[in-house]
Amino acid sequence: MKTAHRIYHFIRHQISAFHSGGHGVHSPYLFDFIQNVISEKLPYYCYESIERFRKVLLEDSRSVNITDWGTGNNRQTTIASIASTALKPTRQGQLLFRICEHYSYKKVLELGTSLGITTLYLASADKTISCVSVEGCPVLASEAKELHQLAGALNIRIKTLNLDTHLTGVIEEAGMQDLIFIDANHTYEALTKYFSQCVNFIHTNSIIVVDDPYWSEGMTRAWHEIKRHEKVTATIDLFHMGIVFFNPALAQRHYRIRY
Repeated sequence: MKTAHRIYHFIRHQISAFHSGGHGVHSPYLFDFIQNVISEKLPYYCYESIERFRKVLLEDSRSVNITDWGTGNNRQTTIASIASTALKPTRQGQLLFRICEHYSYKKVLELGTSLGITTLYLASADKTISCVSVEGCPVLASEAKELHQLAGALNIRIKTLNLDTHLTGVIEEAGMQDLIFIDANHTYEALTKYFSQCVNFIHTNSIIVVDDPYWSEGMTRAWHEIKRHEKVTATIDLFHMGIVFFNPALAQRHYRIRY
């Protein structure tokens, strides 16, 4: 059922989406975002080093016990298996880097660290970025911390806790955020809860990125509710990611972009 849901929405997305060149988008702000963030092809300095760390993880056969607060499906697996299935693809991580770089963001919050590759992309645009990442599984949090130490990413702080019960305290401590990346429990209840809490800690130039809005029927329903939220002024739907804007100068428009 989940696979059929994703295939249906992917086909629908491909049919209805604009090309990533930005043609048909009338807002100068969003046109700039599409041209200079989504479509940017420059090989930034950090890309190669981060991808080398990904390669190491993909070859790591160590067995680990995973605590999954979202599904309750605690299991034994390998680092390589997690790296191949749970890490964000290269181009999605690089897109998050470009958002931070383009807008010179300084405060970044990630919900769902996994092995920490995406966290590196979020934190690498500027050493003065304060990046807080939250991970519920102690084993994954420990692996990510080790990775970030090897990478010399001193501007990342990982908090190990259950988001469903401790998110409010985390964001109150972290304060106002420029970018929030939501990549945690992929359910309707969790996503709506995370968003409703995070939206109280953003400013008009902040961006919230929602991972995998078409993961399931519940996630898609939550995504549509987010688009209707009173603070949301525009969204860009890339299928694999939903990008949410709060700038009051934007018209109430929702774009689908092929990426």
